[in-house]
Amino acid sequence: MKQILKLIPAVLFVSLINFLPENLSAYTQDDLEASLKYYYKVSSSQNLSPNDRLAILLKIKSKYKGKNLDFTELENAISLQEKQRKKTIRKEEPFKEKSRKPPISSVKKITVDDLGDSLNVEIISDKPKSSNSFLLKDPDPLVAPKIILDLYGVTVDFTKEEKEIFVKSETIEKVKAGQFEKEPLIVRVVVFLKKPANYQIKEKDSGFSIVVKKENSEIKKETPPPSPAVAVETSKRDIRVESPVIKRTGYKIEPGDILTVNIYPAEELSREVVVEPGGEITLPLVGVLNAKGETVEKLSEKLKKLYSKYISSPEVSVIVKQYAKRRIFITGEVKSTGGFPYRENLRLIELISQAGGFTEKANRRGIKIYRGEGASKKTFIVDIDEIIKTGDFSKDFLLEPADMVEVSVGAKKISVLGDVRHPGNYDFRENLKLLEAISLAGGFSETAKISSVSILRKEGDKTKFIAVNVDEILKGKKADIELKVDDTIYLPKKTISSANWWLQNVMPWLSLLSLILVIRAGI
Repeated sequence: MKQILKLIPAVLFVSLINFLPENLSAYTQDDLEASLKYYYKVSSSQNLSPNDRLAILLKIKSKYKGKNLDFTELENAISLQEKQRKKTIRKEEPFKEKSRKPPISSVKKITVDDLGDSLNVEIISDKPKSSNSFLLKDPDPLVAPKIILDLYGVTVDFTKEEKEIFVKSETIEKVKAGQFEKEPLIVRVVVFLKKPANYQIKEKDSGFSIVVKKENSEIKKETPPPSPAVAVETSKRDIRVESPVIKRTGYKIEPGDILTVNIYPAEELSREVVVEPGGEITLPLVGVLNAKGETVEKLSEKLKKLYSKYISSPEVSVIVKQYAKRRIFITGEVKSTGGFPYRENLRLIELISQAGGFTEKANRRGIKIYRGEGASKKTFIVDIDEIIKTGDFSKDFLLEPADMVEVSVGAKKISVLGDVRHPGNYDFRENLKLLEAISLAGGFSETAKISSVSILRKEGDKTKFIAVNVDEILKGKKADIELKVDDTIYLPKKTISSANWWLQNVMPWLSLLSLILVIRAGI
């Protein structure tokens, strides 16, 4: 009925033109322009289809045919509507099924609840395709462990403020979520711990929960990681049978690769196929075709064109489920060099853990990854220290089969510990002085006893103790002290309030020998 009502003005207009008496039509240029003006008004106000507009224009043309008038504007209008009509016919082609895409799953919300003896990190999420969790430990005793949960096939669906939740607790510092920069369908959730704690990850209908025990009561026993190294304890489990949908650009398919070919909306045609020694794969309807040397993107496009003959607007994705070359090699300053098995979505931190972790000489800020051969060879440099200290795990490097990882000898170090703002290890350089080292650590706090600073210096198999009054150096009464490689600077508090404070703040940073030296010195 609505369509009929829309046609009434057009019908009336055409009828008006048909029944105009000859003596009322002078057929001047003004008349033609008036007809076109009326046409524009009616077609715009009534939202007429291209067919209706074309019918009116052709009627106007026939009425003024044979007259010595300028038909340029009329012909342009007719040409435009003919093009619009052809587009409409293609869009409204009968029996043409519209392309449908499956909805994208997402992480909707993260909350932290206090359960009394434990904290519960609740992750509200659609079902991911698979997940991977591990505990990340750092050789620096001041960097607490982190619980990491990777969810494949989902996106983050909440605001920037909700991606980082700070927790008022002695166990958890904060919870942070984000997507990998180059993998939009992978979400990583990181629980920043303040101290080692037992935890358990549970899969639920509404998503996941990470239960972290406040004290040392039993939830989950963790296998001690190799030390001193960035240690990762992994526990991978598939939630669904499907592999995570991860786009890899540049990888060329080789014989022996196992491919997962997903075809939508005809899921019954989806297959898992092995690339034959000659490079062929066999699929329903399209038969045998060569996949060797093709990237997954190009093969997906090729299959989309082939299946378009049988399926209306198909969506085709190709995933390399298993690679023929499933080895990655690591050399340099790690505990165990050589080749290691490759698995889908393997990242740099996990590989270093598999290699036993860093040695004491490792350059953690300049790890090199070599990819490809000959003229196409590329080199990537990754700063592991930045990833761990900033918590930006989106920079955790995604490895590919046959990558070569090199960990070179790093810069020499010193340690600044105790009552400073940012205790930890820092790069040593020639002529480095004590005050500058304290400045690198953010300076001393108000409670620091700067009149009794200690420098522990290795001399062969022995450790030398040097007592320094920093207050006198600041006042210019004494000269600043030049440091040496591997020196440890310790700034105590003004008052040691309890044995518990001593255990929590001094014991982690000093060896037993160093502790005896400090006690004998009267600190």
